[in-house]
Amino acid sequence: MTRFFVFLIFLLCTACPNTTSLDISGQDWRLIRWTVSTLPEDINITATFADGRLSGKAVCNQYFADALVQKDSVLIKTVGATKMLCPEHSDVERQYLKYLQRASAYKINKDELALQCGDATLYFRPVPEE
Repeated sequence: MTRFFVFLIFLLCTACPNTTSLDISGQDWRLIRWTVSTLPEDINITATFADGRLSGKAVCNQYFADALVQKDSVLIKTVGATKMLCPEHSDVERQYLKYLQRASAYKINKDELALQCGDATLYFRPVPEE
């Protein structure tokens, strides 16, 4: 009888999906590279998925959007942003915001988030807590 319960517990534990490794919500992410081109070293682009929303800082503007995250897919609705003038790297900011709206899937490998956005992949790392 004891073996039966041990086996049953084993089955229940292995049948449960491990969603914690796929959860991108509640973490602040920093863009470290993308497949589009080389990112300038002096920029700081962030993304935070929480409560059905995406927000963060592009090159010099704050941005926001509705974001549906399910399992390993993500759908980002129209991205809105503040309208501050970006004297440098405004082209990088425009590209980033454009690619976010093409997001379709993501993967987490160790501590790196890969966000598939059309023909580009954006790679993020967690922002260290202060």
